[in-house]
Amino acid sequence: MRAVRVVPATIALALVAPLLAVAATGSAEATPEAHTAASAVAKPAAKKGKTPPYKPFVGAAFNDSLKPGDRGNILDQVTLAVRNTPPKQYIRLAVWNYDAPWLTTELIRAKKRGAYVQVITAGSVDSGSFRNLAKFLAQNPTDKSFAKKCHGACRSNSKIMHSKIFMFSKVGKTKNLSMFGSTNLTGAARNRQWNDQISTTNKELYDFLVGVFEQYRKDRPQVKPDDGFSSKRYKVTLFPVFEKNPVADAFSKVKCQGATGAGATGSRTKIRIAVAGWFNGYGEEIARRVRSLWDRGCDVRIVTTLLGRGVNRVLRSPAGRGAIPIHSLYQDRDDDGVPERYLHMKSVSIQGVYGGNTNANLVWTGSPNWSARAARSDEIWIQVFDAPVLARAYANHIDYLRTIVLDQGDDEEDPNTALRTQLRQYQQARKLMAKAGLIDGPALPDWLELD
Repeated sequence: MRAVRVVPATIALALVAPLLAVAATGSAEATPEAHTAASAVAKPAAKKGKTPPYKPFVGAAFNDSLKPGDRGNILDQVTLAVRNTPPKQYIRLAVWNYDAPWLTTELIRAKKRGAYVQVITAGSVDSGSFRNLAKFLAQNPTDKSFAKKCHGACRSNSKIMHSKIFMFSKVGKTKNLSMFGSTNLTGAARNRQWNDQISTTNKELYDFLVGVFEQYRKDRPQVKPDDGFSSKRYKVTLFPVFEKNPVADAFSKVKCQGATGAGATGSRTKIRIAVAGWFNGYGEEIARRVRSLWDRGCDVRIVTTLLGRGVNRVLRSPAGRGAIPIHSLYQDRDDDGVPERYLHMKSVSIQGVYGGNTNANLVWTGSPNWSARAARSDEIWIQVFDAPVLARAYANHIDYLRTIVLDQGDDEEDPNTALRTQLRQYQQARKLMAKAGLIDGPALPDWLELD
């Protein structure tokens, strides 16, 4: 894999173009049910001349940017939920990046039929589709609809709001629909990235996420120590977490031997990790926990886009059991430092021993990369417990991602020659500055941490 080089966020975001994405499996609720990609988006057959209400998909969905038929499921789910939200019901979307003309069209239609449309984004969003949406929703300042950008973070003193949560009070006849995972509302989320999303109708979780949305809407610091949500099935950690490392703490509850469930590898706990960016001291603490579990016999496999130097040293060390199997999903065929395709997930599946339970099945997912910048930002990280179908779906999907080999050859067709030249010059200048000691080596790539 070529070394990844830093690219300014403004340039990287300029390369994003809108589209839609598909593939799903696993139920997030107490009664597991496997779903195919078709069942996730297809409407039920009409009976006696009447079309039954749309029933939203519930479970885990995965976007595969290499398969045309699997590029739309996640964003299609959001679009179909918007399309089927009745009048006087709420659509609440909080997302880092919004560049979605197709979704703007659906949201405007929803508003016209009487739904309440509320959208919050990071302050850096400057797409025409968001401006059009904000302008339309601002026509009546007395109603309940709006589209606004936070000044920096939405509920903390940080500079970044990086969450991705979508809530619908009612879709068809289904109430309290929540969606969360790694997906932004952009074309890149469909066309360039491997993403995940969980949809659920759990009312407790929905009510909590709506409360978080209301905090975001106020756009002022209101962080409290250890604020979050916990139930038998879900645990939500709200970032920033400051000096804490909730991911490392969660890994400390895993044990490698004595697993009794079918999802484990014999009696060994199975851990599957798909994390886009894994950097610096925050990430290294997590890496040491994962490394310890590997050395103790856990079945660990990792898929990533980019690992920091320290994280690489820990995970790839030849000591103990040797290097942990790591697979990179990153394609930069024109060598401009901005990948055409890359992993964007921040997810973990654990099947085995956790917190004394020898048949545990967990999934962790959400918006934060494993980095110090994420720890300081507005992010949402969600742990799902007692979820055998979800855990198996994520484990199987991550194992599938490990089989993908991306061609890194040169792309002869380059419609953005001038921009490519500027990017290469920028990279060369940074290399020279680092060599001269003027800067402390290559910075972390904004396109990855902030996408």
